[in-house]
Amino acid sequence: MKKKTHVILGAIVIAVILGAVLFFVLQGEGNESTEEVSLKGTWLVFQHAGETPRDEFMVFDDTDVSYYQKGDSKPVATSEYSIKNGKLEAPDIEKSFTIRIISDNNVELIEPSTIVWRLLLVGGSDVDITEIVPQNIEGVYDVKVVGEESRQEETMTFTESHLSFVQGGSETISSDYYISEDGILHLMTPDREYYVYVNGNNLLFIGVADNGVWELHKTE
Repeated sequence: MKKKTHVILGAIVIAVILGAVLFFVLQGEGNESTEEVSLKGTWLVFQHAGETPRDEFMVFDDTDVSYYQKGDSKPVATSEYSIKNGKLEAPDIEKSFTIRIISDNNVELIEPSTIVWRLLLVGGSDVDITEIVPQNIEGVYDVKVVGEESRQEETMTFTESHLSFVQGGSETISSDYYISEDGILHLMTPDREYYVYVNGNNLLFIGVADNGVWELHKTE
């Protein structure tokens, strides 16, 4: 009798565990995003197949995507495009990509050959990219994302020539800076360099040495 009771209890426990597993699996499936992704805007191609170009852009409007490189005013390629179920199709240039969203401003386009295009949203679809001068970045910013990691309680404050970085209420970096003609922000202490882009209230950094991305949002 005791043995039969143990068998019954064991079966109940297994059933409960299986039920819990199925619940979480089904919940996970239900939470997969079915919303259509929008790529409308001007995207800097900051890495492609291991290379790190700084003068290549993909510009998406409502129907077409155009590819610019080396500062040319005319695109080297244009195609109609469609996005469905996380896939980007550009049939006129025979390209197909899986879209990986890191943040609203940072995506990866992955070809079937596994070649990765890393893109950063730096402007609207009118290809109007804000010139980087100290006056255009002055203010207080929340640090939102570093790499692929969300951040909280971190702020950067820019004056005309000084940067203050605060983490958890404590200032961890206090440095003078300048922006060179090529749009690179140079910190004095520590000695670091970043490509800088402004898109509305978003301030975007790409590390010159490591290609790491910082995303900030202006609050003041």
